[in-house]
Amino acid sequence: MIAVAAGLRVLVASKPVDFRKGADGLAALVREALGEDPFSGTIFVFRCKRADRVNGMDWSRLHARDVARPTATS
Repeated sequence: MIAVAAGLRVLVASKPVDFRKGADGLAALVREALGEDPFSGTIFVFRCKRADRVNGMDWSRLHARDVARPTATS
């Protein structure tokens, strides 16, 4: 579970993105596709095509984090 402060916006992309775009490419995607300002303090969450990784970006704090999804164990 991830705790989010009250009033903090988190937007999750519904379509997969190419993580090779890097931070600048993802910021451009936020501007063009979502019509949002990447430096607004909103956290943007993206997933890769295989859906085994997510990437959370918060440009207002110059912070990016890749998070690997845990794999199921038998």
